[in-house]
Amino acid sequence: VVYFNYKKIEGMKKHALISLLFFLVLSKSISAQLMLKEVSLSKQIEKSTLVLEGKVLSKKSYWDTNHEKIYTINTVEVYKLFKGESLPIIEIITLGGVVGMDAQIVYPSLKLNIDDIGVFTLYNSNLELESKEESNKPKFKPYGSLQGFYKYDINSDIAVNQFTSKKGISDSFYNEIKSYTKADYIQLTNFDVQNNTPISSKTSNLLPVTITNFSPTISSAGTESVLVITGSNFGTTKGKVGFSNADNGGSGFVNALDSQVLTWTNTRITVEIPSEAGTGKIRVTNNDGSLLTSSDTLFIKYAQANIVSDYVNSGVNVAYKTQLIDDNGSGGYTWHMTSGFSELTGAKEALDRALKTWSCETQINWILNESNIITSPSAQNKANLDDFNMLAFDNSTSTNPDDDLPDTVLGLRTSYYSACTVTKNGAPSLDWYVTEFDIIFDDETNWNYNSQNTNSTEYDFESVALHELGHCRQMDHIIDTDNVMHFAIANGESLRFLNTDNIEGANMIQENSTGQPVCSKPLMTNFSGGCALGIEEDELKAGIRVYPNPTRGDLFISNNGNINLEKVVVFDVSGRLIGQQDISNIYGLKTIHLNSVSKGIYFVNIYSDTTFITKKITLE
Repeated sequence: VVYFNYKKIEGMKKHALISLLFFLVLSKSISAQLMLKEVSLSKQIEKSTLVLEGKVLSKKSYWDTNHEKIYTINTVEVYKLFKGESLPIIEIITLGGVVGMDAQIVYPSLKLNIDDIGVFTLYNSNLELESKEESNKPKFKPYGSLQGFYKYDINSDIAVNQFTSKKGISDSFYNEIKSYTKADYIQLTNFDVQNNTPISSKTSNLLPVTITNFSPTISSAGTESVLVITGSNFGTTKGKVGFSNADNGGSGFVNALDSQVLTWTNTRITVEIPSEAGTGKIRVTNNDGSLLTSSDTLFIKYAQANIVSDYVNSGVNVAYKTQLIDDNGSGGYTWHMTSGFSELTGAKEALDRALKTWSCETQINWILNESNIITSPSAQNKANLDDFNMLAFDNSTSTNPDDDLPDTVLGLRTSYYSACTVTKNGAPSLDWYVTEFDIIFDDETNWNYNSQNTNSTEYDFESVALHELGHCRQMDHIIDTDNVMHFAIANGESLRFLNTDNIEGANMIQENSTGQPVCSKPLMTNFSGGCALGIEEDELKAGIRVYPNPTRGDLFISNNGNINLEKVVVFDVSGRLIGQQDISNIYGLKTIHLNSVSKGIYFVNIYSDTTFITKKITLE
């Protein structure tokens, strides 16, 4: 008989392992790239028509005039001008956004937040949008996509973009920019980084902020999982809770939305972990500006994509989880290839391997249509809303700028969403579902399409496809260089498998997508195609029986005696660890007691010494 000890903590071992993993993540990600080519600051300044320091004042999203893509207009106040025309207010156009009950999420694409401050490298834009509000402000786009903004972390005195961290904003970073522009900057607004430094707990005359602990120490992001932070001198007015930013490997913090900070007292904070949160430290910033970063590490196993909208409560941004539906009438979604993609030797086969990995491991119902090839010239290379889930390569030889990816981008993944209004807990809310996916790859990248090892000059196409399909699977970035959902992968590296965290996160999303209808759309059904199991997994599936299911508390696991089991791990549908137990060297019948666990649906991972299987159970 095996008993779960729900409160057992292997504290020092767990924290030591997490700290080691986090160190390895940071040290490895320095040279890693995914869907972006790293560009130097000197080249950004050379290619840009405008280089400035500024602050985001407001943002609003619109469809383009053809109602095919959503763009966001970010209004920016200019503080310092390093290159270009002297303008007090400008508008920066970024791809993606939310318009009413429609949304488009794009990666890579710069996503700015109100009050973001930093240096922008920009070029002119003549894009026309379906805006009813006329604006005569000059419009620009970021050069280098995500890399076109060096966001300030004023407390740490660093400016960070996707690949680079510049230490010493006024002492070093300004001088580096001036060395490339060959001129001093022009001050347009009275802003001084040093005089705007937040009050740290070490320098404040106020009582120092302390973080005693937080729980859980292992969780998931974007799943409405709640983190409880205890300490002292948090104040009584709600401040900010920051998490290591998974979108750049932890180089900086991303704050939870105000609506995600659920409670705030002088000694205790509860906050939902946002979808961009990754493994790393947490940071509490009080309303008075005093702040403290935790000494312990929060480990994020997986993240679910969220849509952030203020449609229901005007002016109050809320993060919503997303679902998949039966879009094709066969229980899922159908992928279509352009002629250029289908004719490229090895690309279709590598993509098909990645599709089957997600379908076989997580039961997502995806179909690759190999007969209906997209041949229309107008749809070949554009990730537009057109009812086709498209796989394509761009056209670098075209003279039309819309037929080629921006400089520095290896590929572009787009997801489109729609929503409907619902009532939850007596309050208005939104349900969001996916209407379309598109992935465009760079045709000039040196790709490895075969199943053999990738050399140091190549990018592994199957690994990148597996990652981008993971986003379409509604999973977001995490910080773990051995995980396919890490934000970056190095050339010469291959990541062609899903680990237990990927599968647990995908199972949670699949459970929601197959269990509860959204907006009167038909439910997605589980993939039922043929999947060849490995010999070890096949033996484990055949040799292990879990019953009864549903259960009222006692769960029995029978072993035919020919398999060496190691452990059993139980998770709820949000990925929260319920309990685990070492069952090595135990044969025959085992009993797992779940009597103290709430009713609901759970996932049971049963591990042998070589592989594992996942069983879904219902506790009544």
